[in-house]
Amino acid sequence: MMTRTALPLLLVLAAASTAAGELHAGRRLLIRPMPGTALGLTCRNTLLGPWMYADEKGMLCRADDLDHKSGCCRTGDLHSCTTCDTHDRCCEGYEACVSCCLSPAHGAKERLPEVPRVPGRKESGTWTDAFELCAAVCRTHSLSTSHENSYISPRHHCFSRLGKPMLSPPLPAGALEGVTIVMGTPGFSCDATCERLGQRCSPPHLRPLDTCDRLREVVACEAGCVVEGPRDVVPAYADGDAPKADRPALCVASSSGGVADGSSGGGAYSCAASGQHMRRLCPCVAGGGGTQQPKQQQQPAQQQQQQHSGSGGEHARTEPRAPQEQPQQAPQEFKQDQGGPGNTERR
Repeated sequence: MMTRTALPLLLVLAAASTAAGELHAGRRLLIRPMPGTALGLTCRNTLLGPWMYADEKGMLCRADDLDHKSGCCRTGDLHSCTTCDTHDRCCEGYEACVSCCLSPAHGAKERLPEVPRVPGRKESGTWTDAFELCAAVCRTHSLSTSHENSYISPRHHCFSRLGKPMLSPPLPAGALEGVTIVMGTPGFSCDATCERLGQRCSPPHLRPLDTCDRLREVVACEAGCVVEGPRDVVPAYADGDAPKADRPALCVASSSGGVADGSSGGGAYSCAASGQHMRRLCPCVAGGGGTQQPKQQQQPAQQQQQQHSGSGGEHARTEPRAPQEQPQQAPQEFKQDQGGPGNTERR
Protein backbone atom coordinates (compact mmCIF):
# COMPACT_ATOMS: atom_id res chain seq x y z
CA MET A 1 0.00 0.00 0.00
CA MET A 2 1.47 3.36 -1.13
CA THR A 3 1.78 6.02 1.55
CA ARG A 4 0.90 9.68 1.02
CA THR A 5 4.57 10.71 1.24
CA ALA A 6 5.72 8.16 -1.36
CA LEU A 7 3.40 9.40 -4.14
CA PRO A 8 4.83 12.96 -4.39
CA LEU A 9 8.34 11.51 -4.36
CA LEU A 10 7.56 9.27 -7.33
CA LEU A 11 6.07 12.19 -9.25
CA VAL A 12 9.22 14.26 -8.66
CA LEU A 13 11.46 11.41 -9.86
CA ALA A 14 9.35 10.91 -13.01
CA ALA A 15 9.50 14.61 -13.86
CA ALA A 16 13.28 14.67 -13.36
CA SER A 17 13.70 11.62 -15.60
CA THR A 18 11.64 13.21 -18.39
CA ALA A 19 13.65 16.45 -18.22
CA ALA A 20 16.94 14.54 -18.31
CA GLY A 21 15.81 12.60 -21.37
CA GLU A 22 14.84 15.76 -23.23
CA LEU A 23 18.17 17.39 -22.33
CA HIS A 24 20.11 14.32 -23.50
CA ALA A 25 18.22 14.26 -26.80
CA GLY A 26 18.93 17.95 -27.26
CA ARG A 27 22.63 17.40 -26.70
CA ARG A 28 22.75 14.67 -29.32
CA LEU A 29 21.23 17.07 -31.83
CA LEU A 30 23.59 19.94 -31.03
CA ILE A 31 26.80 17.90 -31.01
CA ARG A 32 26.76 17.13 -34.72
CA PRO A 33 24.06 18.83 -36.78
CA MET A 34 23.56 16.94 -40.01
CA PRO A 35 22.76 18.94 -43.14
CA GLY A 36 19.33 18.46 -44.66
CA THR A 37 15.96 20.06 -45.17
CA ALA A 38 14.57 18.27 -42.11
CA LEU A 39 16.83 20.40 -39.92
CA GLY A 40 16.28 23.53 -41.96
CA LEU A 41 19.96 23.83 -42.91
CA THR A 42 20.75 25.88 -45.98
CA CYS A 43 24.48 25.00 -46.15
CA ARG A 44 26.38 21.76 -46.23
CA ASN A 45 29.69 21.75 -44.42
CA THR A 46 32.62 19.43 -43.78
CA LEU A 47 31.15 18.34 -40.40
CA LEU A 48 34.40 16.76 -39.19
CA GLY A 49 35.70 19.60 -37.02
CA PRO A 50 36.12 19.93 -34.17
CA TRP A 51 38.01 23.21 -34.57
CA MET A 52 37.51 24.26 -38.20
CA TYR A 53 34.73 23.99 -40.78
CA ALA A 54 34.37 24.69 -44.48
CA ASP A 55 30.91 25.24 -45.93
CA GLU A 56 29.70 24.63 -49.47
CA LYS A 57 30.26 28.27 -50.40
CA GLY A 58 34.00 27.89 -49.77
CA MET A 59 34.04 29.79 -46.48
CA LEU A 60 36.55 28.54 -43.89
CA CYS A 61 35.71 29.34 -40.27
CA ARG A 62 36.30 28.29 -36.69
CA ALA A 63 33.73 26.16 -34.92
CA ASP A 64 32.62 29.18 -32.88
CA ASP A 65 31.76 31.02 -36.10
CA LEU A 66 29.59 28.25 -37.53
CA ASP A 67 25.85 28.86 -37.54
CA HIS A 68 24.47 25.50 -36.42
CA LYS A 69 20.96 26.45 -37.51
CA SER A 70 21.90 27.06 -41.14
CA GLY A 71 25.15 25.08 -41.39
CA CYS A 72 26.93 28.12 -42.87
CA CYS A 73 29.96 29.99 -41.59
CA ARG A 74 28.89 33.37 -40.21
CA THR A 75 32.39 34.82 -40.72
CA GLY A 76 35.68 33.44 -41.97
CA ASP A 77 37.97 33.33 -45.00
CA LEU A 78 36.49 32.73 -48.43
CA HIS A 79 38.46 30.23 -50.56
CA SER A 80 41.31 30.20 -48.06
CA CYS A 81 44.58 28.86 -49.51
CA THR A 82 46.97 30.19 -46.86
CA THR A 83 48.11 26.70 -45.77
CA CYS A 84 48.17 25.32 -49.33
CA ASP A 85 50.98 25.16 -51.87
CA THR A 86 50.06 26.62 -55.24
CA HIS A 87 52.35 24.24 -57.14
CA ASP A 88 51.08 20.86 -55.93
CA ARG A 89 47.75 22.12 -54.50
CA CYS A 90 48.20 20.31 -51.20
CA CYS A 91 47.14 21.79 -47.85
CA GLU A 92 47.90 21.16 -44.20
CA GLY A 93 44.26 20.89 -43.13
CA TYR A 94 41.27 19.08 -44.60
CA GLU A 95 38.90 22.02 -44.19
CA ALA A 96 41.41 24.44 -45.76
CA CYS A 97 41.80 22.06 -48.70
CA VAL A 98 38.03 22.03 -49.31
CA SER A 99 37.83 25.81 -49.07
CA CYS A 100 40.74 26.35 -51.47
CA CYS A 101 39.48 23.69 -53.88
CA LEU A 102 36.14 25.51 -54.19
CA SER A 103 37.81 28.62 -55.58
CA PRO A 104 36.60 29.20 -59.17
CA ALA A 105 40.24 29.58 -60.19
CA HIS A 106 40.82 25.88 -59.46
CA GLY A 107 38.10 24.59 -61.77
CA ALA A 108 36.29 22.09 -59.55
CA LYS A 109 33.06 22.43 -61.55
CA GLU A 110 34.88 21.77 -64.81
CA ARG A 111 36.34 18.56 -63.39
CA LEU A 112 33.00 17.05 -62.35
CA PRO A 113 32.56 14.86 -65.47
CA GLU A 114 36.03 13.34 -65.17
CA VAL A 115 36.30 12.38 -61.47
CA PRO A 116 34.44 9.16 -60.54
CA ARG A 117 33.06 8.61 -57.05
CA VAL A 118 35.25 5.52 -56.71
CA PRO A 119 38.79 6.09 -58.06
CA GLY A 120 39.40 4.16 -61.24
CA ARG A 121 35.77 3.04 -61.62
CA LYS A 122 33.75 5.10 -64.06
CA GLU A 123 30.67 2.94 -63.41
CA SER A 124 30.46 4.43 -59.90
CA GLY A 125 29.21 7.72 -61.35
CA THR A 126 30.39 11.25 -60.73
CA TRP A 127 29.91 13.85 -58.01
CA THR A 128 26.85 16.07 -58.24
CA ASP A 129 28.55 19.40 -57.51
CA ALA A 130 31.86 21.06 -56.68
CA PHE A 131 31.43 20.77 -52.90
CA GLU A 132 30.96 17.00 -53.05
CA LEU A 133 34.00 16.64 -55.30
CA CYS A 134 36.26 18.81 -53.13
CA ALA A 135 35.10 17.13 -49.92
CA ALA A 136 36.04 13.78 -51.46
CA VAL A 137 39.39 14.49 -53.13
CA CYS A 138 40.76 16.39 -50.12
CA ARG A 139 40.67 13.31 -47.91
CA THR A 140 43.98 11.54 -47.38
CA HIS A 141 44.75 8.35 -49.28
CA SER A 142 47.63 6.04 -50.14
CA LEU A 143 49.29 8.48 -52.55
CA SER A 144 49.90 10.99 -49.76
CA THR A 145 51.73 8.48 -47.55
CA SER A 146 55.31 7.27 -47.76
CA HIS A 147 54.80 4.12 -45.67
CA GLU A 148 51.66 2.91 -43.89
CA ASN A 149 50.43 5.95 -41.91
CA SER A 150 53.58 8.03 -42.37
CA TYR A 151 52.77 11.04 -44.54
CA ILE A 152 55.09 12.39 -47.22
CA SER A 153 54.54 15.93 -45.95
CA PRO A 154 52.36 17.83 -43.44
CA ARG A 155 50.54 19.07 -46.55
CA HIS A 156 48.81 15.76 -47.19
CA HIS A 157 45.33 17.00 -48.17
CA CYS A 158 45.50 17.48 -51.95
CA PHE A 159 43.03 18.41 -54.67
CA SER A 160 45.39 18.00 -57.63
CA ARG A 161 45.29 15.16 -60.13
CA LEU A 162 48.67 14.10 -58.83
CA GLY A 163 47.09 13.64 -55.42
CA LYS A 164 50.26 13.91 -53.37
CA PRO A 165 52.56 16.66 -52.09
CA MET A 166 55.71 17.52 -53.99
CA LEU A 167 58.90 18.16 -52.02
CA SER A 168 60.79 19.83 -54.85
CA PRO A 169 59.91 22.50 -57.42
CA PRO A 170 58.18 21.29 -60.59
CA LEU A 171 60.40 20.51 -63.55
CA PRO A 172 60.56 23.13 -66.29
CA ALA A 173 58.70 22.36 -69.49
CA GLY A 174 60.62 19.96 -71.72
CA ALA A 175 63.17 19.02 -69.06
CA LEU A 176 62.78 15.31 -69.85
CA GLU A 177 61.63 15.53 -73.45
CA GLY A 178 62.78 12.51 -75.47
CA VAL A 179 63.94 10.68 -72.32
CA THR A 180 62.77 7.19 -71.34
CA ILE A 181 62.83 6.75 -67.56
CA VAL A 182 63.84 3.21 -66.59
CA MET A 183 64.03 1.56 -63.16
CA GLY A 184 66.97 -0.80 -63.54
CA THR A 185 67.67 -4.26 -62.18
CA PRO A 186 69.56 -4.59 -58.85
CA GLY A 187 73.29 -4.43 -59.46
CA PHE A 188 73.05 -2.86 -62.92
CA SER A 189 74.51 0.50 -63.86
CA CYS A 190 72.53 2.96 -65.94
CA ASP A 191 74.92 2.30 -68.83
CA ALA A 192 74.02 -1.40 -68.76
CA THR A 193 70.32 -0.69 -68.22
CA CYS A 194 70.01 1.65 -71.20
CA GLU A 195 72.24 -0.55 -73.37
CA ARG A 196 69.80 -3.43 -72.98
CA LEU A 197 67.14 -1.19 -74.51
CA GLY A 198 69.37 -0.25 -77.42
CA GLN A 199 69.82 3.25 -76.01
CA ARG A 200 72.40 5.14 -73.99
CA CYS A 201 72.38 6.77 -70.57
CA SER A 202 72.29 10.58 -70.55
CA PRO A 203 74.29 11.94 -67.56
CA PRO A 204 72.82 15.49 -67.74
CA HIS A 205 69.32 14.07 -67.23
CA LEU A 206 70.28 12.36 -63.95
CA ARG A 207 70.11 15.69 -62.13
CA PRO A 208 66.37 16.39 -62.74
CA LEU A 209 65.64 12.78 -61.71
CA ASP A 210 67.56 13.12 -58.45
CA THR A 211 64.64 13.94 -56.14
CA CYS A 212 62.28 11.94 -53.97
CA ASP A 213 59.39 13.24 -56.06
CA ARG A 214 60.77 11.72 -59.27
CA LEU A 215 61.49 8.42 -57.53
CA ARG A 216 57.96 8.21 -56.15
CA GLU A 217 56.56 8.66 -59.64
CA VAL A 218 58.14 5.32 -60.60
CA VAL A 219 58.35 3.21 -57.42
CA ALA A 220 56.45 3.05 -54.15
CA CYS A 221 59.39 3.87 -51.80
CA GLU A 222 57.67 1.73 -49.16
CA ALA A 223 60.34 2.46 -46.53
CA GLY A 224 60.36 6.16 -47.35
CA CYS A 225 62.83 8.37 -49.16
CA VAL A 226 65.98 9.98 -47.77
CA VAL A 227 68.17 12.76 -49.14
CA GLU A 228 71.81 12.06 -48.34
CA GLY A 229 75.17 13.48 -49.32
CA PRO A 230 76.79 13.01 -52.73
CA ARG A 231 76.69 9.39 -53.91
CA ASP A 232 77.57 7.83 -57.22
CA VAL A 233 74.47 5.63 -57.49
CA VAL A 234 71.71 8.21 -57.03
CA PRO A 235 68.87 8.40 -57.70
CA ALA A 236 68.19 4.82 -56.68
CA TYR A 237 66.02 2.39 -54.79
CA ALA A 238 67.29 -0.74 -53.04
CA ASP A 239 65.68 -4.05 -53.84
CA GLY A 240 63.13 -5.47 -51.42
CA ASP A 241 65.28 -8.58 -50.97
CA ALA A 242 68.31 -6.54 -49.88
CA PRO A 243 69.81 -7.28 -46.44
CA LYS A 244 68.39 -5.28 -43.57
CA ALA A 245 71.64 -3.34 -43.23
CA ASP A 246 71.14 -2.00 -46.76
CA ARG A 247 67.72 -0.56 -45.85
CA PRO A 248 65.46 -2.45 -48.28
CA ALA A 249 62.55 -0.60 -49.88
CA LEU A 250 64.16 2.80 -49.29
CA CYS A 251 64.57 5.43 -52.00
CA VAL A 252 67.78 7.47 -51.95
CA ALA A 253 68.33 10.86 -53.53
CA SER A 254 71.31 13.21 -53.26
CA SER A 255 71.52 16.63 -51.69
CA SER A 256 74.03 18.00 -54.19
CA GLY A 257 74.50 15.50 -56.96
CA GLY A 258 76.59 12.40 -57.43
CA VAL A 259 80.30 12.12 -56.65
CA ALA A 260 81.72 15.47 -55.47
CA ASP A 261 83.92 16.98 -58.16
CA GLY A 262 85.93 19.14 -55.77
CA SER A 263 85.63 22.29 -57.85
CA SER A 264 82.15 23.73 -57.53
CA GLY A 265 81.08 21.92 -54.38
CA GLY A 266 78.42 20.08 -56.35
CA GLY A 267 78.50 16.60 -57.76
CA ALA A 268 79.08 14.80 -61.04
CA TYR A 269 76.53 12.14 -61.88
CA SER A 270 77.75 8.76 -63.08
CA CYS A 271 76.01 6.44 -65.51
CA ALA A 272 78.61 3.73 -64.84
CA ALA A 273 78.14 3.38 -61.07
CA SER A 274 76.13 0.53 -59.59
CA GLY A 275 75.33 -1.05 -56.25
CA GLN A 276 74.79 -4.70 -55.42
CA HIS A 277 71.19 -4.23 -54.24
CA MET A 278 70.49 -0.85 -55.81
CA ARG A 279 67.97 -0.28 -58.58
CA ARG A 280 69.01 2.90 -60.31
CA LEU A 281 66.56 5.33 -61.88
CA CYS A 282 68.05 5.85 -65.31
CA PRO A 283 67.44 8.37 -68.13
CA CYS A 284 67.82 6.63 -71.48
CA VAL A 285 67.94 8.42 -74.81
CA ALA A 286 68.17 7.26 -78.41
CA GLY A 287 71.52 7.05 -80.16
CA GLY A 288 73.23 4.35 -78.15
CA GLY A 289 75.04 1.46 -79.74
CA GLY A 290 73.88 -0.95 -77.10
CA THR A 291 72.55 -4.42 -77.70
CA GLN A 292 69.08 -5.68 -76.94
CA GLN A 293 67.95 -7.39 -73.77
CA PRO A 294 68.88 -11.05 -74.48
CA LYS A 295 72.60 -10.25 -74.48
CA GLN A 296 72.51 -8.96 -70.91
CA GLN A 297 70.24 -11.56 -69.36
CA GLN A 298 73.13 -13.99 -68.87
CA GLN A 299 75.19 -11.62 -66.71
CA PRO A 300 77.23 -13.76 -64.27
CA ALA A 301 76.13 -13.69 -60.66
CA GLN A 302 79.66 -12.88 -59.48
CA GLN A 303 79.61 -9.66 -61.52
CA GLN A 304 76.73 -8.41 -59.39
CA GLN A 305 78.60 -9.46 -56.24
CA GLN A 306 81.47 -7.12 -57.19
CA GLN A 307 79.20 -4.06 -57.21
CA HIS A 308 78.99 -1.55 -54.38
CA SER A 309 76.33 -2.17 -51.74
CA GLY A 310 73.59 0.44 -51.34
CA SER A 311 70.21 1.15 -49.77
CA GLY A 312 66.54 1.16 -50.77
CA GLY A 313 64.11 -1.35 -52.41
CA GLU A 314 60.81 -1.98 -54.23
CA HIS A 315 58.68 -5.12 -54.01
CA ALA A 316 60.11 -8.09 -52.14
CA ARG A 317 60.96 -10.89 -54.56
CA THR A 318 62.82 -14.18 -54.37
CA GLU A 319 66.32 -13.99 -55.81
CA PRO A 320 67.79 -14.91 -58.17
CA ARG A 321 65.43 -13.52 -60.78
CA ALA A 322 65.79 -12.61 -64.43
CA PRO A 323 67.02 -9.03 -64.85
CA GLN A 324 64.22 -6.75 -65.97
CA GLU A 325 63.82 -3.04 -66.36
CA GLN A 326 60.61 -1.11 -66.11
CA PRO A 327 60.49 1.55 -68.84
CA GLN A 328 58.49 4.57 -67.80
CA GLN A 329 57.30 7.57 -69.73
CA ALA A 330 59.11 10.71 -68.74
CA PRO A 331 57.02 12.32 -66.01
CA GLN A 332 55.25 15.45 -67.16
CA GLU A 333 56.04 18.67 -65.39
CA PHE A 334 53.37 19.58 -62.87
CA LYS A 335 50.62 21.66 -64.44
CA GLN A 336 49.00 24.18 -62.15
CA ASP A 337 45.54 23.52 -63.60
CA GLN A 338 45.46 19.96 -62.34
CA GLY A 339 42.97 18.62 -59.78
CA GLY A 340 42.71 15.76 -57.29
CA PRO A 341 42.44 11.96 -57.64
CA GLY A 342 39.11 11.51 -55.89
CA ASN A 343 40.49 8.83 -53.59
CA THR A 344 38.64 8.79 -50.29
CA GLU A 345 40.19 5.93 -48.33
CA ARG A 346 40.98 7.79 -45.11
CA ARG A 347 40.43 11.13 -43.41
